[in-house]
Amino acid sequence: MTMHGMTPLADVTHAHDGSRRSEVRAWTRTAPIAIASSHTDLVAQVADVLGSEGYLELRISNSLTELAALLAPGHAELVVVDLRDLVGHDADLLEQALFRAGGDAPCVVGLNPGPHRGWPDWVCDPVPLPLDAASFTLRVENLLLTRQLESMLMAGRRLESGRRAEASRAEHQLLRCLARAGEFRNDVSGAHAERVGDLSAMIARALDLDPGWAESLRHAAPLHDLGTLGIPDRVLFKAEPLTPDEFGLMRLHTSIGESILAGAEGPLVDLARSIALNHHERWDGRGYPRGLSGTEIPLEARIAAVADTFDAILHTRDPDVSLADAAGMIAEESEGAFDPAVVTALDRVIAEGLAETLYLYV
Repeated sequence: MTMHGMTPLADVTHAHDGSRRSEVRAWTRTAPIAIASSHTDLVAQVADVLGSEGYLELRISNSLTELAALLAPGHAELVVVDLRDLVGHDADLLEQALFRAGGDAPCVVGLNPGPHRGWPDWVCDPVPLPLDAASFTLRVENLLLTRQLESMLMAGRRLESGRRAEASRAEHQLLRCLARAGEFRNDVSGAHAERVGDLSAMIARALDLDPGWAESLRHAAPLHDLGTLGIPDRVLFKAEPLTPDEFGLMRLHTSIGESILAGAEGPLVDLARSIALNHHERWDGRGYPRGLSGTEIPLEARIAAVADTFDAILHTRDPDVSLADAAGMIAEESEGAFDPAVVTALDRVIAEGLAETLYLYV
């Protein structure tokens, strides 16, 4: 412990990282400090105390009005003011200057010559007079160290936020490429996969689900058939009905898709992996690969299953089938293949005309 029961923040920093302590402490000695008082002897005393401790950037004003006029971004990391001057118009001018300077307002240390008379809440640390040099310099160093470490923390958060945004963009691009690869063998344009993604997002919004989650679903659902990359052409493109063995092989595309995505990490990849594995499960429990039923099936897979089947009806069957006709075919399987709530949400999407732009050229 040190004077007045205070442990210098520099000492705590040193315990964790001596080199960082030296770096940050060196910054405090070059941080700009503004000193203002109408009492010139007090200004001189404060400047002498700080100068003797190696503080290099001292900016002196003889009034709050003069200080307020000088304050600008970067002008001061810490301001030392005489609380006797914080009255009336001068105090208002200084407050306006502190908070118009841009960025974080400087710390304000108030020199208090007598009993507490009240001071603005933006004075962060009152110091009693007469001035105790050791106590005062300790407070100044701790305040500047705290300010610098907070600045470093915020910079780290901004960097981490930027990294997360960049990772999210990379994840979107990866999933888009994989979706195109999965569709390339049976739909060179990749339009089916994109429509399934767009329609899945529409259904999610119709279910009043979180808009951010719905947008993630738009990027993840196109990978529902990624596992067909592992299915032989003789099975995938067979025109005749599949034999039981061939159908067993075709069913493996769900597990294959899940396995392909198992080597990557991220919330979008997790969503896509769930859809790839579960989009052929049925509400009544007669689907595959695991025979899940009802709400055991992840919601994203229940939505993608409806979107996938709806698009397949319109894309591969009678061209005269309308959106309403296709929705009617889906409704026939409500509580059988499909979650009835998702079917109702699809009906809402169709009734409100939200899906029409997806099928102008199908």
